[in-house]
Amino acid sequence: MLSLAAEVRPILLLVDDLHWLDALSAEALLFALRRLDTDAVACVLTARPGHTGHSGLPTRELSGLQQPEAEQLVETLAGVAPSPATASLLHVETGGNPLALTQLAATLTPLQYIAAQVPGNENPLPAGRLHRLLGMLADDDFDAHFQQAIDLHRNLMPFQQARSQLCYGERLRRSRRRREARVQLRAAIETFDRLDARPWAERAWTELRASGESMAGRDPAREQLTPQELQIALLVAEGRTNREVGPALFLSTRTVEFHLSRAYRKLGLASRTELTRLLTSAAPAVG
Repeated sequence: MLSLAAEVRPILLLVDDLHWLDALSAEALLFALRRLDTDAVACVLTARPGHTGHSGLPTRELSGLQQPEAEQLVETLAGVAPSPATASLLHVETGGNPLALTQLAATLTPLQYIAAQVPGNENPLPAGRLHRLLGMLADDDFDAHFQQAIDLHRNLMPFQQARSQLCYGERLRRSRRRREARVQLRAAIETFDRLDARPWAERAWTELRASGESMAGRDPAREQLTPQELQIALLVAEGRTNREVGPALFLSTRTVEFHLSRAYRKLGLASRTELTRLLTSAAPAVG
């Protein structure tokens, strides 16, 4: 059959792991291949070094990859270069065998891949993000990574700092360090509220509630209203009419009425009096 097929086009056969064949099967395979010696059929057989079951055939010994090539292969597989220590260990353990490298690289943890990838402190945004990631991935010793992330983003990048405080608080709570977790979560909430990052603030509040924190003092207006709805509601609570609110916010009277109606529905209110009472009681939180 192979001879007939080879009359149409040349054929290349690959027989992998010849060393796994028993002696009789290997002898039968080699006998069949020798019968094809005059046909347009080529066969490559692979076996482990030291295997002697293919005597009489031309052989070529293939060595493993050198360490730089092994590192490049692992980086291609993982999408990130391994740390020098990890790359050296992989090369020693596999002898540079590409298949072994592929299989072993799949077992590595993210920490082993990125441990040596943290940028210097002169580049605080990516450095802080990576320290935050390391803190999230670390088994136990996560405090130093989160503290480094918070310090790198302090004052310069408040949103990133708050994200690190949120993640730190989450890890602390899950480690049963609830009192420490509340400190980080409160700080994160304060920043998220100031930046009007409501989804992040709500996530932090969820964690804070899970830590046993009381919900007293929460402001339903800030939680449920958009920034524009809140602006309009605050001006209305001051006693301004819809016609007076419009010019103050560069909006038409109809737009003011639309947003005010939405605010009423969200807060479950029916009158300006109820809106004024609600926002007056929450004035310290929204002011």
